[in-house]
Amino acid sequence: MPLSRVTLIQRIRDILEDHPFETTGDAASGTSTITVADGTMWGPMNIGEFQEDGDTFLSRSVSGTTVTAVRSYEGTTGAFHAVGSRLWKDPDFRFSQIDNAVKTILRSLWPHAWRKLDVSITPNTTDQWFNGNADSIDVFQAVQRYGATNERIGFYTTKYWGRRTGRLVIMERNLPTALVTSGVGLRFPEGFYHSSNVVQVSTRARIRDSVTSGNYDDLVDGTMAEAVVFGAVAHLLVGKEVPRITQQDVRQGDRSVGPGARVAASSYYRALYQQTLSKLRRELEQEMPYTAKE
Repeated sequence: MPLSRVTLIQRIRDILEDHPFETTGDAASGTSTITVADGTMWGPMNIGEFQEDGDTFLSRSVSGTTVTAVRSYEGTTGAFHAVGSRLWKDPDFRFSQIDNAVKTILRSLWPHAWRKLDVSITPNTTDQWFNGNADSIDVFQAVQRYGATNERIGFYTTKYWGRRTGRLVIMERNLPTALVTSGVGLRFPEGFYHSSNVVQVSTRARIRDSVTSGNYDDLVDGTMAEAVVFGAVAHLLVGKEVPRITQQDVRQGDRSVGPGARVAASSYYRALYQQTLSKLRRELEQEMPYTAKE
């Protein structure tokens, strides 16, 4: 089940103890005004963020419950927000900062973690190459039913497997699209166990950092989400330390936090990230066994 981006970002905020003032508001798409629940809580130069998508604005002035602002602030989109939408004021870490940290960690998960892609191959006597999935990196399982009543299971193997023997399956990337439309082809040079039964091929692919309808496409709750949270927290903390890197440089940043404190905290969460990532790999290897020999 895909994980909500808002849910994940809130978990990261909780660890960072970033609990900005929270209220409600609404806005039309592309306008310079936001209606808030209590205008007395807002003033010039306040930063506001809509919780659902990180739409950020810079407050310029306030009249009653109307905030006149710079919309589409910091590269966000001044979108429509219905009455009662949740709104943050002056968060320590911007929604976009946290989201970018999450995406950085998601992109770094390979080869320690992966997602499963399934391809169904129908044998025939004319094709040497069968079309695979464009995102597939390698095959970890390929099976086909056969026998008088299809009671047996035949396993196909690659040169990388050390777990079992079986007929050979080869996967190649960057093939001509005239040969296979995805550019990724599967070949069975030793033939099939059955002439017509479907071969179920399972492959590994990188975890994507894309978001659809407010959910990370490949990020599921559990160990994977936990690893991403720890990795993102470490990434954000060390970035926050950058403006002040010496004992004398106290002109920027939060003076209540001693120099180096965030780097130390970042190292702690980086270690948690590595531990959780190892746990995630063990879980994936049990669910989707893969033994590399080369």
